[in-house]
Amino acid sequence: MRGRMETLRTAGTERMMARKKGRKEKLAMLIRQQKEKVVLEKKEVEIEVGADNGEDFTEGVEVAIEHLVDGQSATSIVQPQYHYGLEGKEGIVGAGEALQYHVTLLSTEHMQRGQGLDVVQCKEVADSLRLKGNAAFTAGRTHKALRIYNAALDPVRFLSTLMQHDERELKPHDKEVAEAARLSIFLNLAACHDRLQNWTASVENCRKALEVSPSNRKARFRRARAYMHIGRLIDADADLQALLPGDPEDKQVLALMAEVKRKQKIEDKQQQGAFQKMFS
Repeated sequence: MRGRMETLRTAGTERMMARKKGRKEKLAMLIRQQKEKVVLEKKEVEIEVGADNGEDFTEGVEVAIEHLVDGQSATSIVQPQYHYGLEGKEGIVGAGEALQYHVTLLSTEHMQRGQGLDVVQCKEVADSLRLKGNAAFTAGRTHKALRIYNAALDPVRFLSTLMQHDERELKPHDKEVAEAARLSIFLNLAACHDRLQNWTASVENCRKALEVSPSNRKARFRRARAYMHIGRLIDADADLQALLPGDPEDKQVLALMAEVKRKQKIEDKQQQGAFQKMFS
């Protein structure tokens, strides 16, 4: 009997070890498969800020270089939705596969767009960049659009300088042209940050847009939404209240106002509960 029990125990141990081994082999195979799905692509890319830079400059690369400074490197594994999609691209990456990029920002050359131009020419440069940014934004390339809109700030800043220091030389129409260019770029930057949920940056660009045009409804509405997301509910409500007189039946404003009130009730209830615990 004892011999039979030992035999059964030995057999059970062997089966358990075999299962563990099988799991390890399966895990190793999965890891191998994942590693094999990462395609390495070595390129040295020179980009021009505000230019198209071609199809190979994917959204994933935009994200990788966004916070780099000269000499810094970053390695990033870019999932399909941020390069060529689930269908892949022949000769570069297969369907559903990730791309691994090692990006080194060798140097950046900042071109001061706008210097030496008059107001109308500055407006034309800013508009050209804005249209490229709009195309990228519409195509879902938000980081690319953000890069291009930021490039458009050069002529916009130069326009601001002209207005501050050479206002006597400006024609009446020039100021309107300059203000329209500044407003458009700040609104577009806010839209990018809004989509990326960079709420603080969205608030800042909406603030700049409102400095140019205090009555701009789009800027005030976007700022109210961004305020709500960072918990500044009183500021969000103030912006929404300012919008009501212009259109008391604006469905977007009313819906956001209801959401702000709902969040405010939750916050008040939490604060009330914390206050009661302090004195219980």
